[in-house]
Amino acid sequence: MSRGCGGLWPGCRPPGTPFGGLVGTYETLADAIDSAQRTLDSALEYAGSHGLTVSGAGEVTNAATGRTDTTVLDYQIGVATGLVTEALNAATTADATASTKIRTIEGVCTVTGSVP
Repeated sequence: MSRGCGGLWPGCRPPGTPFGGLVGTYETLADAIDSAQRTLDSALEYAGSHGLTVSGAGEVTNAATGRTDTTVLDYQIGVATGLVTEALNAATTADATASTKIRTIEGVCTVTGSVP
C-alpha cells in the first residue's frame, strides 16, 4: 500500500528526486514492517491458542500445561518458531534495505538549509 506524499508535506518532491526516493524508501520500510508485525501477531496468536508461550527473545516453549502429546507439541512449537523467525528476518531485511537506500540517497545529495 503506497502512501505517497500527495502534496501533504511542505516541500514534497516528486518521484525521481532525492526527496521522492527518501519518501519511497520510508513507504517501503513501513509496508515491510507492517507485514512483519502481522506475521509476528499471527505467531503470538497461534502460540497462545496452542498453549505455548513466546519469550521476549522469540523462544517458543510449552506453557507448562502438562501436555504429553510431544509429537503434536513439537510440531506446534516448530510452526510458531517458524512464524516468529520469519517476522524477525523480514524486519531485519527491511531495516538493512532501507539503511542502504538512505545511505545511497545521502551520498547523491547534500541537504543544506530548509526545503523551499
